[in-house]
Amino acid sequence: RQTIADPDYAAKVIEEKPEKIRRCLRCNECLGAVMRSCGISCAVNPEAGKEYERFTDVIPVKHKKKVAVIGSGPAGMQAALTATERGHDVTLFEKEDRLGGALHYVCIPNFKQDYRDYTNYLINAVKSCVPNIQTGTEVTVDMIKKGGFDTVIVATGATTFRPDIKGAEDENIFDPLDVLDGNIPSGKNIIVCGAGLVGCEVSMFLAEEHGKSVTMIDMLSIVAADMPIYTKWVLDAKLAELHIDIKLNHEIVEVASNRVKCINEGKPVEFSGDAVVLALGQKPQRTLLEALRRECKDIEIIPVGDVNSPRKILQAVHEGFHAGRRI
Repeated sequence: RQTIADPDYAAKVIEEKPEKIRRCLRCNECLGAVMRSCGISCAVNPEAGKEYERFTDVIPVKHKKKVAVIGSGPAGMQAALTATERGHDVTLFEKEDRLGGALHYVCIPNFKQDYRDYTNYLINAVKSCVPNIQTGTEVTVDMIKKGGFDTVIVATGATTFRPDIKGAEDENIFDPLDVLDGNIPSGKNIIVCGAGLVGCEVSMFLAEEHGKSVTMIDMLSIVAADMPIYTKWVLDAKLAELHIDIKLNHEIVEVASNRVKCINEGKPVEFSGDAVVLALGQKPQRTLLEALRRECKDIEIIPVGDVNSPRKILQAVHEGFHAGRRI
């Protein structure tokens, strides 16, 4: 799998340039695609499986453009790399004082070493390639207008979704990204609402690294439904090993700082704990995108990654790559 992620892997090892290796995430998106009869693919290598198609050619530009990339998650950094490789004049903006976007949170758990390696590769590649990087900068429409940009690639990502459930807006309910970033709930018994990828990750993080007793609740009948089957086998085993109590087919109807009310098979069920984490999805951060589309009619605007729809690293990287390839 490592040679799918980076076909030049062996050469970089021989040259003793480990920092330039594009690391395999061991996410099994490659095998998952094969199982769906879609041909091989790779989350971090958009060219994998398409080597003989002009579809993925990165061709030097005939007319150099001034390009702004807003957001330095996987979509933004990949877009900036590809556009720079083609010869465009690229400026990468990031509102935080660090590069990485959502990858910052993905890399925190101890069991995500592969993602830390990939993130470090991506950041090193951007710093060595992209001519202008501005961190700690929140982009405005006026900045884009005055900057003389021909194209703006918007990769502003997504934020935690608070659904229309009674109590969901309670400030005492924990955001899963804040938990990963160090805001650990006090008490022993933690309820995690949501058994998707984020819910599972937060549950394992709290159980394995902070000794919490975790109950994970979801209305669906399966945990992490969109995960490739090979990886899901490992996930299911890990959840069982950590004794995470999984309650599926439970529709959440009300939440509070220390309890969650559900409906299961038509009957009310209530779970109590010391804290509640709400991991019921994410929503795109589209405010800037919509403002740019409204006020910058003469500038090419291209949204990539979670600003389109919250998904996985594969979609973010591929969209960023093709945005940079096509402009």
